[in-house]
Parts: sequence; C-alpha cells; structure tokens
Amino acid sequence: MARLGEYEYPEIELNEAIDVGRRVARQFGGSISRSNLAESLGMSERGGRFAVVVGGLRLWGIAEGRSSLRVTRQGLRASSPVDADEAADIRTNLSRRIPLFNEIASRIRYEAFDPGNLTLVIEEITGAARAEVQQRQPALERTLRGVMPYLRPSSSTETLSTVEPAMARPVTQAETRDESVKTPVGQGSGRIRLSYPGGELDLEESRASLESAIALLQERQKSFDD
Repeated sequence: MARLGEYEYPEIELNEAIDVGRRVARQFGGSISRSNLAESLGMSERGGRFAVVVGGLRLWGIAEGRSSLRVTRQGLRASSPVDADEAADIRTNLSRRIPLFNEIASRIRYEAFDPGNLTLVIEEITGAARAEVQQRQPALERTLRGVMPYLRPSSSTETLSTVEPAMARPVTQAETRDESVKTPVGQGSGRIRLSYPGGELDLEESRASLESAIALLQERQKSFDD
C-alpha cells in the first residue's frame, strides 16, 4: 500500500485484486498462506511487488489476515457475482472503501480529469509536497481511473452523499466554458471554484487554495501558448 499525508491507498487496481481473490476462492477454498499465495502468483514472498499485492487485497477489502489470507464475504461476492447489477453494486462498495478516492471524486468532474488539476486536488487533500504527489501520481491515477465510474453518483444531479451542498448542484454548459476563478454570490462564502472543460476545482478559501488555483490557471495558460 502507499501513503500520501494521512491517506493510504492501494497500489494495485481493483480488477487485479478481484482476480487474485477469485483465484484464492476457487483454487484454495478461500484461504491461503502468504508463501503459497506468492508461489501461486509467481512472486517472491519477500519481494516488493508481493507486498503491494497483499496490501491492495486488504485495502480493497478483498482479503484479510496476515500469515494466512482469507477472502472476505465481499471478496467472494466480487469473484462470483450473480449478475451484472450485483457486480456493479459490489465494485461500488469496494471502491468507496478508499477515503482518498472518495475525496478526489467529490472535487472533480467524473467524466474526465486532467493531470494538472488532479495534482492540485491531491496536494490540497493530503497536504503532501507537490514533488511527492507528482512522483506518485501516475500509478495512483491508473488505479483511480479504474474505479471512477463506481464513484459516480447515481442521480442526475451528479452528487455523492458526502459531497458538500455547495457542490451538489449540476454545472451548466456556460459554467463549464468559464475558466475563471469563481466565488459564490454573497459575503463570507469561503469557497473558490474553478470550472473548465474536463475538470472542476472546489476548495475552501485560503492562501494555499488561492495559490493552487493560480498554479492551475498558469498551467492551462501554457497549453494556449504552445
């Protein structure tokens, strides 16, 4: 598993974790020792890649245990769903186990996100240094993209139950085209909003948030200068 600030997140994609859980469930009766799992996967038990896999299984909620790993009830359901609806429901529940992914999904558009915006959002959420975020971002982004469809709210207003009321309204086409920093009407609203094609930034007003918004605008300005 990996960490940014106080947030832990899996380094393997959900699909890979489910595949490993399925193998353990079908070939080993749902429980297996670490050494046998490593052998089954063709990995070294003391290798870094194996540690990543085991950590991912635990964080996703596919398996539990230390010396011996046991597939959880959710892991069993994910490995053999009765139909497509159950498969989607289980993946949604597993995806929402990761607090960092929930936080990211509540702040950006669900259809797409650009790397520059994602860097600033992760930096704001975790408090990690930008250099560390940029170093970890490619792997994190691959894992995140696989579960973003399951973090998408089911309602037409595109909201999550944990999203703040200020973000609960749908974004209009006119707002999407506007790339300026926005603040809600009225005094003391305390929010900074930046909406543009492919992304949306919504942060509490602070010096760090202003610097993040300015940095994002500068990055997007470069795309017009190229």
